[in-house]
Amino acid sequence: MYKLLIVDDEPLVQIGLQSMLQWSDFDITICGTAFNGKQALEMIQSIHPDIVITDIKMPIMNGLELLEVCHTIQKEPIAFIILTCYEDFPYIKKALKYQAVDYIIKLGLKSEELSSAIVRAIENLKSRKTDLRLTEQSTDYMAMQNYKDKFILKLLHNLFDTAEQLTLQAKQLNLSFQAYQYAAATCIITDNITLSMDSQQYLLICHNTLSMLSNILIKYIPFHIAALDMKQFCIIFEFDERSPYLDSRKFSDLLQETFQMIHNYFNVTILCTVGTYKESIFHVSDSYQESRQLLPLCSKEKPILFYQDQTSENMLSFRNTFNITILKEDIRKAFEEYDIAAFEYITNSISALFRTHPTYYVQAMDVASNILHLCLTMLPDSESYLLQKFSHCHNSYRSLYGQKSTEKIVDWLDFFSQSIVEYYHNQYNELKNNLILNIEHYIEAHITEKLILNDVAALFSISPNYLGQLFKKSTSLGFNEYVTRAKISKAKYLMFHQDLKIYEIADYLGFENSFYFSKVFKKIEGCSPRQYMQNSFPDPPPRHTQP
Repeated sequence: MYKLLIVDDEPLVQIGLQSMLQWSDFDITICGTAFNGKQALEMIQSIHPDIVITDIKMPIMNGLELLEVCHTIQKEPIAFIILTCYEDFPYIKKALKYQAVDYIIKLGLKSEELSSAIVRAIENLKSRKTDLRLTEQSTDYMAMQNYKDKFILKLLHNLFDTAEQLTLQAKQLNLSFQAYQYAAATCIITDNITLSMDSQQYLLICHNTLSMLSNILIKYIPFHIAALDMKQFCIIFEFDERSPYLDSRKFSDLLQETFQMIHNYFNVTILCTVGTYKESIFHVSDSYQESRQLLPLCSKEKPILFYQDQTSENMLSFRNTFNITILKEDIRKAFEEYDIAAFEYITNSISALFRTHPTYYVQAMDVASNILHLCLTMLPDSESYLLQKFSHCHNSYRSLYGQKSTEKIVDWLDFFSQSIVEYYHNQYNELKNNLILNIEHYIEAHITEKLILNDVAALFSISPNYLGQLFKKSTSLGFNEYVTRAKISKAKYLMFHQDLKIYEIADYLGFENSFYFSKVFKKIEGCSPRQYMQNSFPDPPPRHTQP
């Protein structure tokens, strides 16, 4: 049912509105009445009505002030109907600005007029809730895809500290790795992408290419794909015991046919290198390193290469790709905790190493491109930032791939490092705030579970100490206290929106027992759960649904 709150400082108006319609015919229950905007705001935040009928002129806080505050702070849509007198018309425009759905004249109000306003309010609610749900689904999908891209990149670079951490993050992302064998591939899009194209054209071609590739391959083999930049992407393939593509020749034929279909549509050529098959997902990073070692051998004449098919002579010059996992802890700090000093240490160490070893061209190119790909995937909006910073370079930040010597690669890396450090300085507060928001959203979504500091820190790839410091600084609460208060807040909501007993709420929210729940509740709210339910609202809304 929809919940209706009536706000007016005149008791006769309140009574008249309550008796004017048979509210059950509209699937509406009157959840309360208020005499001013301040009282109404408190009830809105506690009872969460769907529809509010409010007068404009009231003491303490008037109707327009109430509307403005709710428009700013309310997440769930509320349909406001404004009660007005003839002389209040100058205020109506302001009310409509804050999305009031209708206004009705107090004097001589007829049931038909009120009924029409209520019908419009319900239609408005349905429309806004649908739009909100679609927006949330779209936002959630994009956020989930971003997390999956980060996960895949960390997996391929062997950046997880433990197998437990990898398993925990995979579970939260609904990723299951139960295959018989795995193989990693590195792919590059060539041809139709020209230097004269702007970034939007680049992105469109890459998006269409990856979309078509995914739609074709999913019919034959399970896989996980992540974009590295606007021309490169990586894939983790999964094989069951009976998969025909455990035979590299059949697998090569599948890839060749797929890439040819894409070429026919978009006039692009895909170069692809595939590492050896691995029995465990924990070793797929080795397969990825092998695929990257093959890149210098890949060409339009040989667009698909498998590591296991290469001779030792062919691979002699390309065995020493840079093992970026030796900088694992600094990479975690730089990209998960946004530690500027850790990022500078990484790039300074790499620059110093290759300036003293100028013959290691392949290794320098490999590590520079890996650092680039980590930045593009891990740091929000870093691609647009780099496009701007490298606008003076031919092919923007992808000018890296045109450098012909180790010295030039290191020069590129130094400028790249300066640009990212500037990015950190400019975006630092926003990056930290987004991290906090993501953790808060996770807590809210898993409020019924036992939330442990170490587990949540592992999930977000940050240290427990850092997570504790972050919460203390951002919320003035320790992590455990924040979780406890969030659970109590949820408990208060359940008391008036679900048909649950106190011990059931305690169990639902993961408390050890109802006695401990009551003790915690009283410490935070100053009264027991039963006293809160009795004293907060004399006529709480009906309870009829389960969580």
